[in-house]
Amino acid sequence: MDSRVNRRTIVATAWSAPVIIAALSAPQAAASTPLAPLSARYAGPTRFTEGDGGSAFAVWITNLGAATIPAGSLTISMQEGPGFTFSGFSGLQGTWDYGPDLPGGLTFIYYMDLLPGTAGNDDDEAQPLLLYLANDTPDNATAIPQATLLITAPDHEPTVIALPVRY
Repeated sequence: MDSRVNRRTIVATAWSAPVIIAALSAPQAAASTPLAPLSARYAGPTRFTEGDGGSAFAVWITNLGAATIPAGSLTISMQEGPGFTFSGFSGLQGTWDYGPDLPGGLTFIYYMDLLPGTAGNDDDEAQPLLLYLANDTPDNATAIPQATLLITAPDHEPTVIALPVRY
């Protein structure tokens, strides 16, 4: 039996060790990078009387991160009910549109870049998403239904806001 070590075996072993270490280190490095925050605010509900009536809301988002959120990557998702239904939405031409179907709900996509900004500064906010939601609980119901919006963007911490659907 030959006890000599082959040079190719040493080179192969030396090259494979850094790959394993790099593969183990990458998830730890990714997990330690903090996600940038998003800020969200809304106005409403305002009673609207068109159609069957309902609650009107305006929703604004601010990018509190250091990098621009590219057009088409900021989303707002919402599940319908219980206690309310979706009646419609609006926004300035070319700003918001429907996103991919969500079982039992809706997704909206913002189609403009959202530059970094400061919370509370109107000039730093996305153009508003106008939502129309209708309360479908009985008139004598005491609890006001809540529409929960999930706001997401790549490399940003998801943000949740709840809208009280009074009308």
